[in-house]
Amino acid sequence: HLRWKVWLLAARAELWDGSADACRRLLAQARIDAPSRMQVAVCLERARTEEFLGNLKGTRVAFGEAHACEGHDWKVFLEHIFMEARQGCLQ
Repeated sequence: HLRWKVWLLAARAELWDGSADACRRLLAQARIDAPSRMQVAVCLERARTEEFLGNLKGTRVAFGEAHACEGHDWKVFLEHIFMEARQGCLQ
């Protein structure tokens, strides 16, 4: 039941190695293997990854998936607000 965490850590390693496509594939596998209550963590990791890669559209899509996974968890909203602020999209 911890297999999803291994995929998540492997995705981080691939990201730091510069392999964005491999990172995305590993995050997709992590989401498949994650228990339902932990899927939001994988979605947030994907959002952070896309932001790191400069893909604002992909970041917003990942946050949309996180909202769909967890409903109205305040942590998802807070992370989303912080990301928008870092990108200069809030006034």
